[in-house]
Amino acid sequence: MYGTEFETNYFGPKSFDEDVPCSVCEIQDGTQTIMIPGKNTCFNEWQVKYKGNLASGYYVHTSATTFICVDESPDYLRSGERNTNGKILVEVIAKCGALPCPPYHEGYPLTCVVCAK
Repeated sequence: MYGTEFETNYFGPKSFDEDVPCSVCEIQDGTQTIMIPGKNTCFNEWQVKYKGNLASGYYVHTSATTFICVDESPDYLRSGERNTNGKILVEVIAKCGALPCPPYHEGYPLTCVVCAK
């Protein structure tokens, strides 16, 4: 099992190769949560808990991955920049085709939002 590190500075200043902390969201005022990729607003009657940038593991690495929403002001473990590349986290880029453009833009990173109800 490996820890995860940011593979670019896209997520924050000097975040390249910094370790990503584990996180669990605990929602006190809602029973349902949803992460919406490619958006930065919630559906009616849903509250924004945080918004940021869509991320996943690097596509050429042969390991399981999932899409996650990295807060627009993420935390990271400073002084963890060892570049072990066990599991790396990169921004998700729009690829037009099955993904309609517009509203998305070819080659641009996708946003995301986490909502609760």
